[in-house]
Amino acid sequence: EGKPVKLILQFAIPVFLGNLFQLFYGLIDTKIVGSTLGEGALAAVGSVSILYNLLTGFFNGLTLGFSVVTARYFGAGDTEKLKKSVAGTILLGFVTAAILVTGVFVFLRPLLSIMHVPAEQKEMAYTYISILVLGMFVTLAYNMCANVLRAIGDSMTPLIFLILAAVLNVILDYVCILVFSMGVGGAAAATVISQVSVVLCVIHIKRHFPILQVERRHFKLEKSEVRTMLSGGLSMGMMSSLVNLGTLILQTGINTLGTSVIVAHTAARKVFEIWGLPV
Repeated sequence: EGKPVKLILQFAIPVFLGNLFQLFYGLIDTKIVGSTLGEGALAAVGSVSILYNLLTGFFNGLTLGFSVVTARYFGAGDTEKLKKSVAGTILLGFVTAAILVTGVFVFLRPLLSIMHVPAEQKEMAYTYISILVLGMFVTLAYNMCANVLRAIGDSMTPLIFLILAAVLNVILDYVCILVFSMGVGGAAAATVISQVSVVLCVIHIKRHFPILQVERRHFKLEKSEVRTMLSGGLSMGMMSSLVNLGTLILQTGINTLGTSVIVAHTAARKVFEIWGLPV
């Protein structure tokens, strides 16, 4: 309730800032890997990081599509169906992730070959992206929590926990790379581990949002409910992936041009992503 413009800005600005901090994950890895491990390591990260962006974009779109259903029931005041939609988000989200992550991981090496990742960077690239792919379940869990909170009008809480994750990511990057000498694998591990802030988000929901707490009976979904959620979730997931899919095809061409061009393109793309984000 209130003036629409004020309410829209109060909701939209934290969402924008949240997306900005999520973008910082990749930016931080690029900066720290380049400054501590050198050009070869940065080329390895740059040659495959679009795969991570592609999957992250899909899961964010998927859970965002699910949250539209949740928001509809919240607006209608139908608490029982709202809880079932939250349960459906958890169930369908993790099933979809299990299928997609397994498929990508099994065919990861052939995929790197198709992407023309340079031979001298291929092992580093594989180490980096395989850790991120396996850590997608943590990324999915954060997106679930963030989007169900946004569905009931709270866009500030996800931002707070994402800021905490971004700060933790910076610290862990330096610890994993410089202290434990884990190389590019350390940068990937830091990205995944830092997202355990999702645990704090879950605790916050349990303490302050009983409307989002589900029981076993809520996981018994009817076919019509599954169809509604998947139609919204998969369409938004694929829509969120289209730009990154185009960039993935572009990256395949860039990877044939050598280390220096990969590094230059990686840096330029990060700048472009920041400027393109406000829209």
